[in-house]
Amino acid sequence: RDGSNADVFTFNQGTGDFTATGDVNANSDERLKENIETIGNALEKVYNLRGVYYDMIAHPGVRKTGLIAQEVEKVLPEVVTTSETGENIKSVAYANVVGLLVEAIKELKDEVNLIKG
Repeated sequence: RDGSNADVFTFNQGTGDFTATGDVNANSDERLKENIETIGNALEKVYNLRGVYYDMIAHPGVRKTGLIAQEVEKVLPEVVTTSETGENIKSVAYANVVGLLVEAIKELKDEVNLIKG
């Protein structure tokens, strides 16, 4: 809790939802990275992803949107992890898809600019 008596973060074990009152940040400093290269052919990669509506089996009647990890893994394997215990459940690091989306938008802008002349 912070000084306002509000929870700084909550984790609901029943739903698996994690909520933070502030931003959730990941280290992204250039000094922590090597072998940096711009994502090429980003628009084609985005085109090969499929956004879906779905209901989680564990939470009937709760409609969600997202991606299917097995499908993402074929296009952008860097953002998919597989648990090493139990049923080898796959997860998507959704925040790590942002770089792909940024580059895809830039490719679209280049195409629009070309069409506009």
